[in-house]
Amino acid sequence: MRYTSEIRNPNSEIHLRLGKAQVTERLYPIFAAGVAQLSAVLGFALAAHWLQPNDLGTWAMFLTLSSFVEMARLGLVQSALVHFTAQIPESERSALNVAALALGAGASVVGAVSLALAGTVLNWIWHLPGLTALLWCYPPVALLLAPLRWQEAVATAGQNFRGLFRLSLAYGAAYLLFLGAVISFSGALTPFLLLMGQIPAALAALWTRRDALMCSGFSLKIAQWGPWSAKIWRFGRFGMGSSLFSICFQRADVLLLAAFIAPAGLAAYHLAARLITWMDFPLNALSQAFAPKMAVANHTEGLLGIKRLYQRSVRLLLQCSLPLSIVAFAMADKLVGILAGGAYPEAALLLRILLVANLAKPFGRMLGVALDAMGRPSANFRMVLGSLAVNLLLLLVLVPILGAQGAALGSTVGVLLTTLAGQFIYLKILN
Repeated sequence: MRYTSEIRNPNSEIHLRLGKAQVTERLYPIFAAGVAQLSAVLGFALAAHWLQPNDLGTWAMFLTLSSFVEMARLGLVQSALVHFTAQIPESERSALNVAALALGAGASVVGAVSLALAGTVLNWIWHLPGLTALLWCYPPVALLLAPLRWQEAVATAGQNFRGLFRLSLAYGAAYLLFLGAVISFSGALTPFLLLMGQIPAALAALWTRRDALMCSGFSLKIAQWGPWSAKIWRFGRFGMGSSLFSICFQRADVLLLAAFIAPAGLAAYHLAARLITWMDFPLNALSQAFAPKMAVANHTEGLLGIKRLYQRSVRLLLQCSLPLSIVAFAMADKLVGILAGGAYPEAALLLRILLVANLAKPFGRMLGVALDAMGRPSANFRMVLGSLAVNLLLLLVLVPILGAQGAALGSTVGVLLTTLAGQFIYLKILN
């Protein structure tokens, strides 16, 4: 018995290795989002420590405005890629991917130029120093970022989360190395240098996908990928609209607040809002991981598959986000101090108010994914549009009275109300 117990079962070892590999593969979406968020935290911490309060307010507004371009491109391309990749054979994916790159690059240029024009006009109200010049430097950077975001979308649609992790790691490491080198040699940091740092970071990330880029079908003629461009546009325009209105919903507080308070106060509010964004990283990573699974489930099982994955995904998102939110609520003062020193103590109270909304975010996040997977992007668009209207109404009432605290309170109440309404819509669709 002693000797037989020492005999290894090769089949059990194979199953054990396969099980470990599956667990590791499932963790890659979290790894990728974690690396991206960590680099964002460290980059913003450097900005908070090395920029003057007014410059930090300008950089905060630039990040807010540029997120509109990023989200529009994401909504147009990624939701369509996830939807169509789950339904077509491998032989057609090269044409689909090239069409997605063309549309993504075009959306980047048009969006960045439109943003520069609109920001130039709106800065007459905001009076943020250097914002106009920064916005006009953005279009070439946005064009260079388009292939990187395209590769991220292709990796997500193909459930290649290991490749997504490598992209995030290379981008974050190169960006932080650039900022560290600038600080070491010049002893200063400016919003312009923070923007220019994205160029070497994007090139470093694309280098990790050079083999995939060489096989991406760039030699295809427009007749081959042109029809896919039309299909992506027809499907993705609703996703783009939903993304734009969603980012309006999320950033309306900053846009409105800039007209009522000084740039330094805007920097404090943005600090709290950025911390909330980083607390949301499990939601972003896991919702992206569930998007292709829901598309496949809808194709094979219908609404029953959507319902099963929706319940499972919401439970998982709550398990990941709630502990982080509770810790952040208890340690808000320390988190603000670690990130930005003692320059913005008022950000701790704003952070606590905004964290209350995290109770509802897993439901709202997965509802949008589920509606896209069902092939109902128009329903998602209408829901986001209604959410934006509610949020704007609350902000218009509260911000002139309470300032930054009114913005935090209005945003939190808006999330809770619109998430509740979204659940009624979801149940109505299922029934």
